[in-house]
This record gives sequence, C-alpha cells and structure tokens, in this order.
Amino acid sequence: MKWVSVLLICLGAGMAAAADFVTSTTFTQVPAAERVAAIAKKVRDPKQAPVSPDREAVRSPDPLTTASVAGYYADPGPTKKGALSGFDLYLFPDETFIYLEWADIMPRTIMSKGAWALENGYVALHDDGETSKPHERQPSPSVWLPLVVDLGTTQIPCLMDGQWWYGDFMENPRESGDPSSIIWSSLEKSSDLPISETTALKADLKRKHWRPHYLAGDGLEDEGTVW
Repeated sequence: MKWVSVLLICLGAGMAAAADFVTSTTFTQVPAAERVAAIAKKVRDPKQAPVSPDREAVRSPDPLTTASVAGYYADPGPTKKGALSGFDLYLFPDETFIYLEWADIMPRTIMSKGAWALENGYVALHDDGETSKPHERQPSPSVWLPLVVDLGTTQIPCLMDGQWWYGDFMENPRESGDPSSIIWSSLEKSSDLPISETTALKADLKRKHWRPHYLAGDGLEDEGTVW
C-alpha cells in the first residue's frame, strides 16, 4: 500500500465525520470572538470561580498581532507527550508558513506551505499550490482559531483548527468543564520563531521533509528533493 493510502486511513478517516460540520468559508462568517466565547462557555466549570472576575480561562490572545501569534505550533506539544501521529505548523514572522504531518508509519512530510495572515481574528493559511495532493485526501486545514488557555499559573497559546477540530470539540460532551481539554483539540505553541532564524529553519525543513513525489501519489522515492 502506498504511503498516501496509509495516510488517508490513519489521518483522514478520523477527521472525515467532522469535515462536513464546517468549512473554512462558513467558519469565518462567524466573528472569532463569538467562537472563543462559545468555547469559554463550554469549558467553564460552574463549581469553580473563574481565574479572575474579568478574565475567562479561555480567551483570545491580547494583543492579537502577527508578531504575537507567529511561532512553532505542534500536536503533541510540550504538555502532551507520546503519540503515534502528529501535526506541526510553523507560522514564520515573515508571514509565510509550513504545515507538516507525521505518523509512526509515515515520515514527517510537508503537506502545505505558503502565506498566512490574521483575518477577522482567525489565522488564515493561503497555500501556494506547490504541494500536489491526490483528490481523495482531506485538504490541509486552512483556518485556525487563536486561543490562550489560562490554567492559573500557566498561559498556553493554542491554535484550534476551524475545519475539523472545532466541530468535534463543540459536539463532544466530554469536553465540558475543563479548560485543559482544549489543548487536546489544538496545536500548542511550542516556541517562538525569531526572524533571524527563519531562513535557516525553512531551508532545513525543506531539505528534510519536502516529498513532492509522495504527495503526488506516483510511488516514486524522494532522494533529498528540495525546492
């Protein structure tokens, strides 16, 4: 079985049920602040006092700027260890991005790249079209909701995928009453990305994880292919 078929089963199947819940277009029609408020309401524990009278345990980043949002996001991130698959999103401070997926049976692979921007409170990814994807594979997430999860002594910046994870999170009754549950449905910010390191980091990611033949599904081996 080609890697692309395995990827479809392992990464695509779990998302397929939620894919119809919301699309990137309809998701952004609702203001980001309303989405954040809905999440905050869901995870609010009526038995406990809020972190502070005027601050929810889940909120939008303040300030919400490209400088504050830029960084390396991952699932699993620093607070969630151990997984058989995962996702990496590099939001570079020059407003470009690289998105990768990996699994125990699939090497870390660049699935999407291009430019990113803050649009109406959301992080919008605009793919540059250079990754060739078979039509049957789920498209890479293109809209993310920036969040800060406040656990009292720790504030954790996260990005929740608006195309699949938000729908799953809001529909799942088990996610109520616990702000930390958001971390399990989001990419967690793992580190900042200094502008001085951007060029070198991009080159390293391209060298190690750019697999155009794999994405095209033609069964060819990649031998260090780069842009």
